[in-house]
Amino acid sequence: MLLKNMDSTLVNGSLGIVVGFTGEAPYNTTYALLKCLAPNRTMNDDFSADTLLSMECPVVEFADNRQIIIEEDSWNFETQSKFCVRMFC
Repeated sequence: MLLKNMDSTLVNGSLGIVVGFTGEAPYNTTYALLKCLAPNRTMNDDFSADTLLSMECPVVEFADNRQIIIEEDSWNFETQSKFCVRMFC
């Protein structure tokens, strides 16, 4: 289940099935990884296929048949009592 929005259709609470992991066939080529990148991700000098292969991230298939690499992420927010919370997914 997604814990935060990725685009207008993959939102917090979207359910999917883990179909593989980066670094394992068929998700062990640059071409395969590019097809499965999250909508808000692009490859650049700081983020490459080699980075994804070493992270062993799950590849999740959603109801719309899209397969997306789900990377670890963290974010902070404050509640009314000023208590800071850090979330990981």
